Amino acid sequence: MPALLGPLPVKARDKTSAASLQNVLDGVVAGGAPDVIAAVITKDGAWTGAAGIDGPSGRVATVQDEFALASISKTFIASLVMRLAEQGKIDLDAPLASYLGKLHVDANEATVREALGMRAGLAETSPSISDQCASNPTRVWTTGEIVASFDPPIAKPGTRVIYSNPTFKLLRLAAEHAAGMPFEVLVREMLLAPAKADRIVVQGPGRTTPKPWALPLADHTQGDPIAVFGTGGVLPCLADATFSIGNVMASDARSLAAWGWHLFAGDIVGPASLQQMMEGDGLGLERSYSVGGAIAYGHGGTKPGYGSVLVVLPDVQAVAVVFINDADADVSKVAVRLLKSATAP
Repeated sequence: MPALLGPLPVKARDKTSAASLQNVLDGVVAGGAPDVIAAVITKDGAWTGAAGIDGPSGRVATVQDEFALASISKTFIASLVMRLAEQGKIDLDAPLASYLGKLHVDANEATVREALGMRAGLAETSPSISDQCASNPTRVWTTGEIVASFDPPIAKPGTRVIYSNPTFKLLRLAAEHAAGMPFEVLVREMLLAPAKADRIVVQGPGRTTPKPWALPLADHTQGDPIAVFGTGGVLPCLADATFSIGNVMASDARSLAAWGWHLFAGDIVGPASLQQMMEGDGLGLERSYSVGGAIAYGHGGTKPGYGSVLVVLPDVQAVAVVFINDADADVSKVAVRLLKSATAP
């Protein structure tokens, strides 16, 4: 079983530590980033900070700003699937297609477990399809339109890891079908309520993302028109939120860091489920590097105008979240610097 984190620390870090962490953010902006928003939690306390500009008319970034989480949403989807497996509503070794009802889509005979580990053999989304969201930001994509955009499978299931957003879109739809409830309700009741995380939201039609928003500057949008961002009351826009249903969450940094702590404390899924999520290639969690010898788990996310990362170091009881309004920013490098500063003797 994994070594679980303890109760969520609520006290603030001391002034010397807070100043050191803020210096990291100030250096990131001085180095050319438009902004950076971050949160760090260790057994010694919690800290949040912001620097730079993340809005029109030179609006200064704040720690309250909501941010598009992009692929960090996959950790929420995986956690939801594991919760449903704990309840006996999903069998991880059953065919993914058995939880998709009458949906006409080729799931490649992959199991749920293979899909969670990105071994379903399904292709990544074609860039030409993704570009349609920026060209028509108010479009509301239907489920049928989404699955019709999938390319054919490109490998036998279980043979190799292929990063695939369509795979996690199908996992979201499978969770809804298995539980008989909308995704946003399942997330709120099963994943967010245990952490009292009311600033983490599932974006979609009719659900305006809470403000203030972190918005990219014109030269940090990876080519998307600046007018796209915030269209339809969500981040980055309504078309993206309804097409990218596997990457649809938004949060402020403090709330996401706290949720990550609760996940690794065993408050969201049970220890056995968490162990499965952490093993091998991970089931919705990536194990990609170490920080001072401690293994880092978590997930990163990118969309035009948004780069984010959630990093957890279970062995040293530390969590970091970094947001930068530029998909090309090295958010993981910033997270490592923050964690090294926060956990230094």
